[in-house]
Amino acid sequence: MYHARLEKTIEQMKRSDGKNETSPEAVPRAPRKRGPGEEKVIPPVSEREQYYWSGDRNFSLYVRSCGEFTLYAPDREKPRLRTGFGEIFWPVEGKGVFCLKDRAYTLSPGNVWYYPPGVVHAYFPVGHLKYCWLTIAGPDAEKVFDLMKIRPGLNRACICPEQMFRAVGDDLEFSSRQERNALATAFKILSMISVMPPDDVRGGSSRGSAVFDAEQIIELNFHDPELTVEKIAAMVGLHRVSLTRAFRKSLGVTVTDRIRARRIKKAADLLLTTELPVAEIARVCGVNSPAYFSKVFRRETGLFPAVYRKSRGGREN
Repeated sequence: MYHARLEKTIEQMKRSDGKNETSPEAVPRAPRKRGPGEEKVIPPVSEREQYYWSGDRNFSLYVRSCGEFTLYAPDREKPRLRTGFGEIFWPVEGKGVFCLKDRAYTLSPGNVWYYPPGVVHAYFPVGHLKYCWLTIAGPDAEKVFDLMKIRPGLNRACICPEQMFRAVGDDLEFSSRQERNALATAFKILSMISVMPPDDVRGGSSRGSAVFDAEQIIELNFHDPELTVEKIAAMVGLHRVSLTRAFRKSLGVTVTDRIRARRIKKAADLLLTTELPVAEIARVCGVNSPAYFSKVFRRETGLFPAVYRKSRGGREN
């Protein structure tokens, strides 16, 4: 009976032209027939870009699976009852409609969807939806999400940490010890959801809230070499120029300045507390070019990274 109601809800969402919480954007309708001389358009195919599966089930809490998936309309996952694990869906780009208890919600970057154990999973893309997913299983799985205050349904979040999802997948391919490493990384991913404050406690104007959100995004994603002002602006719902002006007005610096300062701060710490090569530190801090990293570090601190490490008694490799 529940599945029938859910299917009815999904079909109503597809036919709806409204745009609200219970009636989000409709999935694009089938393309019209081609006219004379028009070329045939081949629709994109949904693809699972990466997929990992844990082989060890001996723990009361473990990472069951993790990966990346891109869904293109009209493809969608068949509604299924899932038991024994909780699952998060972290969108990278695009939009999707997710259903829970006969209601449907639009999921897009800036939010994460959580399905707790024992509920029906039902969702479909609006145009297309690229996302990372992570499942936590075992008797204690639901307790973990509750402890981190991750609610069933929509939760606020920052930019999807794709590299962390891939790190979890890499660990799942090895020994039980590595699977425990996967669980540790999974906890970090979940913590990136739970630290984001709900909309009703941020306070201030919408611009002030956007600046606060932008700072949180930078703090959690400065290590991503693809982090840009444009990406951050899209996440907080402002135009790039508007965010830059609000950021400068509130903090006296630009978004780019704050990203660079956070990377330099992390790099300086790693230079003094680890033996990592300079090239590796640059990569960890989100800079792919060691030469460019050294140039920027010198401009900001007055010293090249190797000289900075040596002058302050840091560890040398």
